[in-house]
Amino acid sequence: MIKANDMAVLVLHGFNSCSKDVKILSDYLKDRGIYTISPTLAGIKGTKKEWNTTTWRDWISNAEKEFIHLKQNFKRVAIIGFSMGGLVALYLTCNYGADVLATVNTPIYCADIRKVLGNIKRCIRKRSYDPLKYYYRVINETPFWGAIHLSLGLSECIPLVEKIKTPLLVIQGLKDEAVRWKSADYLFCRSASPWKKKIYYRNANHFIFDGEEKEDVCQEIFHYLMQV
Repeated sequence: MIKANDMAVLVLHGFNSCSKDVKILSDYLKDRGIYTISPTLAGIKGTKKEWNTTTWRDWISNAEKEFIHLKQNFKRVAIIGFSMGGLVALYLTCNYGADVLATVNTPIYCADIRKVLGNIKRCIRKRSYDPLKYYYRVINETPFWGAIHLSLGLSECIPLVEKIKTPLLVIQGLKDEAVRWKSADYLFCRSASPWKKKIYYRNANHFIFDGEEKEDVCQEIFHYLMQV
């Protein structure tokens, strides 16, 4: 068992979400004796208007402060980034030296349009319109400038992948509509880490911590932390 004073974990949530989306993972690690924090990044908890006043740098700044604090108080610090949080995790790992890095459904290539269109066709055939309402809500709630800054963050972080030498765990759901599965291939193949592992979950969509495989995902992350 990892003692609390040996390792700390920073868990970072995704774009247009908050820390509750990764709560199951945070709780899982805490229950097993690892000090874990999951801050809500700047602007993301607020209104759409507030979201549009923050930048990629603001999101990094929040996570940066938490990470530096952990580095000052623990022997080892791991970062786990879900979706956009994985991009922030890449940035922090390259600039401040995390001891372990895990990315979960982290975008290099965004939006699998074929999956979206396939789902829409199935909805129309079955006359089940809840997924269509979900797509509409996502489009309506996504702040324009927030999306622009996500793109800026993506372009800044992609070149950093080749500099990653930290032990790396890459997790990707194969039913993810927001992130194409080949993003995981890119992260895994392009990183310089000598100790890396890639896992695909056949039935997992983007919000993997809400799905049927969430316990397996948490377990895999915990085991990886224990091994490296």
